[in-house]
Amino acid sequence: MWSFLTKGGVFIYPLLACSVVALAIIIERLISLHKIKRNLNDFLCLLGQTIKGKSMNEALKVCEISTLSLARIYHKGISGVIDKLPRDKVRQIFQESSAVELPWLEKGWGILSVIAQVSPLIGFLGTVSGMIRAFQEIQKLAAVGQAIGPGDLAGGIWEALITTVVGLVIAIPAYIMLAYFRSVVGNLTLEMERLAIEIVNYDLVSGLN
Repeated sequence: MWSFLTKGGVFIYPLLACSVVALAIIIERLISLHKIKRNLNDFLCLLGQTIKGKSMNEALKVCEISTLSLARIYHKGISGVIDKLPRDKVRQIFQESSAVELPWLEKGWGILSVIAQVSPLIGFLGTVSGMIRAFQEIQKLAAVGQAIGPGDLAGGIWEALITTVVGLVIAIPAYIMLAYFRSVVGNLTLEMERLAIEIVNYDLVSGLN
């Protein structure tokens, strides 16, 4: 496999570097998001049940003992409800807290997106470079009067196309995983927003325990 890849020329090395970085990001995000999804679902379920029990002070304690960094969003919002702040102010607290905490869920997305876009371009550049070398070789053969057959051109072309194939092999999974991560985070964010809306609209007349 290595001997096959090295035939792609010098551009195969940045492509391999891209593949290593992309794989590292994908594995790290898969593990992290799986853990976050499981813990966040448990946290939201417990917090939702506590709020339905009309105990905002208990809900605040649930946020305080949680190890999730996202729990800080609800801690600040619930504190605003307990302090009897206007709904617009509580809503603003949730929005500002989310703007600080939620971007962590998108860690590595920018790099993965760049790799997905750049890898095919590097592959194409390697192919063009390989094609140039192939035609240069044909020109040398022609200059000395040596017969040129289809194999002289085909051999250089297939080696040049290796970088294009490698670039696509890197880019396609990167795009797929990026779309998957966006879907997972989108669903998590939606669930968080639903509970946040319940907290913002919490009926203060019911009393705070």
